Amino acid sequence: MERIEKNRKQRFISLPINISWVIRIVIGIAGFYLWGYAFIWAILGFYLIFSIIRKILSCLVVLFVLIALFILLTSIIFNI
Repeated sequence: MERIEKNRKQRFISLPINISWVIRIVIGIAGFYLWGYAFIWAILGFYLIFSIIRKILSCLVVLFVLIALFILLTSIIFNI
């Protein structure tokens, strides 16, 4: 039984690139063909700004949760 499972696992080939990367490359080439270097700069700007915005939003969500928890605890302790 173990040999059958081992043979099944060996049939699947792990490719170094998956379909999502192929789609991204095709979209990048098509965008560059249609809009030129402006498309490349827009994509680079999006990736850089997206990482910064994600960090800021993460910080704001944590701050909001802490404020909500503080308000909840103060309302329970002081029965407001």
